[in-house]
Amino acid sequence: MKILKLFVCLLLILSTSLVNSLAAISVSDGSAFVTKAEFAADLNNLSNRMSSLENSLDAKIDSLVSSYLSRNGIWNGEKQAVSETKSWDIASPKITLDSNKASYGDVIDSSVIVSKTSKAGLFTGFLYFIDSDSSNYNSNDSRWGYDLNTMDPKYYFSDNGFTLFLSLEEIINNKNTTKFSYNIGSSMSMLTTTNKPTSCQMCIPLPSDKILVPVNFFVSKDSQIKLKVSLNLHGVNLQRIGALSRKIKVGIEDEFYIY
Repeated sequence: MKILKLFVCLLLILSTSLVNSLAAISVSDGSAFVTKAEFAADLNNLSNRMSSLENSLDAKIDSLVSSYLSRNGIWNGEKQAVSETKSWDIASPKITLDSNKASYGDVIDSSVIVSKTSKAGLFTGFLYFIDSDSSNYNSNDSRWGYDLNTMDPKYYFSDNGFTLFLSLEEIINNKNTTKFSYNIGSSMSMLTTTNKPTSCQMCIPLPSDKILVPVNFFVSKDSQIKLKVSLNLHGVNLQRIGALSRKIKVGIEDEFYIY
């Protein structure tokens, strides 16, 4: 009988403990669940913290890299001595016809703009081009190029075109190497002829505001940098080719640096 009473008491104690445990779990489970909005807010907060940490790390890395480059003389650009002439007015060169054909492939103007680079590295700066008479800009005639007249036709069409471009050369021991080129503009004229000569223009429009041209290339120490403006032109079945009067100004926008 005593053993039975002891067994019953133990059973009651275990039952009470189990009920209390289940009750505690139930309460804790209720507080552990969150709503969808709360979960989204937590995710957004975590994302913001990660972005902040990433930006902070990026800024620290950029600062360390910049400090290292500056400390070792890599990021300290040296301004280059540039020639006194910093702009050139480029006219359309005269073209002479040969058997009703036109051909030109040459430098219109050139100039050494840096006589001696101070060190090896990345040569960087800006060139520009603009209508040389931009103060009197007129969209009807601010064009660079040529007037054309075709010959009396033996052919039903003739194609004519040109490309105007600038380039920078590095000169080392009298050897010229093109390091940079930029196409200022190109024009092509397809002329459908009749029984009479046909006239038209082959030209590019000139900008009223400066068009900046970024320049970046590697150079050696003690070399020269030469600016060239060149024209490639071809034409066939022409009776006349005449240069337009407007000029294009090509120049140096700012000082050049080597990094």
